[in-house]
Amino acid sequence: MPLFKGQNAILRHGLGGWQLTGIFSAQTSLPVIITQSSTTPAQRADYVGGNAVLPNYQSTLQYLNPAAFRLIPVAKASGAAIRDGNSGPGSVRAPGLWNLNFSIARNFSLRENLKLQIRTDMLNAFNHTNLTALVTSVNDPRFGQLTNTLGARIMQVNARISF
Repeated sequence: MPLFKGQNAILRHGLGGWQLTGIFSAQTSLPVIITQSSTTPAQRADYVGGNAVLPNYQSTLQYLNPAAFRLIPVAKASGAAIRDGNSGPGSVRAPGLWNLNFSIARNFSLRENLKLQIRTDMLNAFNHTNLTALVTSVNDPRFGQLTNTLGARIMQVNARISF
């Protein structure tokens, strides 16, 4: 940050010379398949109408509306669904994700060939909660819930001497 190059010595040495870097990443939501357990692999459930995604999912962690989906009847003899479900692959999408990783550093010249760098790195700098691990099986009692996150902010401070 060369903002203080022409200023007095206190501003130039105290506030000038900082290096800032950041990586912002955003991901659109991934498609999910609403399934049900049966002897047929990857059996899809039925979508019966209404809002598939609940608007208050960030506070309740209930992302999918259980009333919008129903089980396909299964045959008693084989345990297989009697027909395919109508909820197609990708008809529902998981929540999107975003993150900011940020670093701030300052270099100090101690001697002609001796330099010191003080640096702070912040992964998930805003400590934004990215909800993940959506339960997509209608048979599961936790159906539609987001059960995990990508983690909290991680900070590290380091010093490096170069010679």
